Formats: sequence, structure tokens, C-alpha cells
Amino acid sequence: LIESLARPAASEADDNLKSEAREARERDREESQARLREKQARLQEAEERNRVLAQENAALQAKMAAQAQETQDQIRELQREQEEMLARLTAEARGAGAGGGEGGGGG
Repeated sequence: LIESLARPAASEADDNLKSEAREARERDREESQARLREKQARLQEAEERNRVLAQENAALQAKMAAQAQETQDQIRELQREQEEMLARLTAEARGAGAGGGEGGGGG
């Protein structure tokens, strides 16, 4: 009689343990999925920040390249002006030297 009463109680206890284990596994799975979703969201945010930074970096590099080109253009213009001035001064010096013996360079 005791054995026949003990079997259903043991079976019920076993079913309860299995049910609790199943619920614990389900909770663990849900928590793992929630953590995974959080990590994926953080990853997407980081990727978006990287995209924005890459765009900003490209814009800055383009601006720097344009400024470098402008500086090079200015240097070339200054060199051209310097060469023209040197040529003019050289021509004037030659004219003054050649004309000096003829009474002030009348020509």
C-alpha cells in the first residue's frame, strides 16, 4: 500500500523537477537572447558611429587636399611673380648699364 502511494508522489515530484528545469532553461534562453539583442544593438550603434566618423574623415581629407592644392597654387604664383620681378630688374640693370655710357640711357 505504501509503495502504491509512493509511486505517484515520486512521479509527481519528478514531473515537478522536470517542469522547473524546463522553465529554468527557458528563462536562461530568454535572458541569453536579450543579452544577444543588446550586444547586437550596441554593435549596430558602433558601426553607425564608425560610418559617420569615416564620412567626417573623408570630408576632412578632401578639405586638407583642397587646402594643400590651394597652397601649392599660391606658391607657384609667388614664384612666377618673383621670376618676373627678377627678369624685370635684370633687364633694367642691363639697360642702365648699357645706357649709362650714352648719357643716361636715352633709349
